[in-house]
Amino acid sequence: MTVQTWLVRAADQLDRHGIESARLEAQLLAALACSQTREWVLAHPEAEVNLAPADQLLEQRCRRVPLPYLRGYQEFYGRRFEVGPDVLIPRPESETLIDLILAAHPEDHPLQVVDLGTGSGCLGVTLALERPRWSVTLADVSLAALRVAHRNASALGATCNIVESDWLSAFAGRRFDGILSNPPYIAAGEQVDPETSFEPERALYAADRGLSNYQILADQARDFLKADGQAWLEIGHEQGPAVEAIFREAGWLHVAIHPDLGGRDRVIEARP
Repeated sequence: MTVQTWLVRAADQLDRHGIESARLEAQLLAALACSQTREWVLAHPEAEVNLAPADQLLEQRCRRVPLPYLRGYQEFYGRRFEVGPDVLIPRPESETLIDLILAAHPEDHPLQVVDLGTGSGCLGVTLALERPRWSVTLADVSLAALRVAHRNASALGATCNIVESDWLSAFAGRRFDGILSNPPYIAAGEQVDPETSFEPERALYAADRGLSNYQILADQARDFLKADGQAWLEIGHEQGPAVEAIFREAGWLHVAIHPDLGGRDRVIEARP
């Protein structure tokens, strides 16, 4: 079967299964099956497609397996990060957190920061690359996730410490200039879209309407920050007021909510 014939058939199936940009995704799947680029696919409509792997990828995508899991990577802050079922897929909205931290520290003075629940490592690894003089620690309770984060740090040339830790439990006696995290914040039992359902539940859901991890961090993080340290946490776009209240009630003196590029609440910044 030629590439062009397969693309028409695949785009039709993807569209019928509710996949947006079905034509584009068909091209990407064909490129993946043929170990080529999308540009090669478009330039060689008469070539023979590798039918078995192409159809297998198409079947998985129609089941709504996320495209980044099929490709094995996702772009974040202009870099390619390995992803798989052990870690969340990085979202563009999370780049807001990186932008805020870099804007707060425009100079590359040595700082010590920890990325809690690092997953793929996209946040911490990005900071380590953007601020090479910083000491960045990637922490996660999942050893499988830490293996992915370690591979990403190595592949991208970032120097990071890798620590197994349930939030801050492994850092007794340590003080950081910055604590950052994109914690699980979907309310337990809340319905998610079909593709999100393939991502690890432990990285998605939290008790108490999705707020339990913010309570943990609000209660604990001050003891692990230097006097002028800061915490930056991603939040759900409807959670701003509730998370701000949690931190203020825990005694944090400065709390601010920052929007993403879409104008939705996305990051809480807090200082002791």
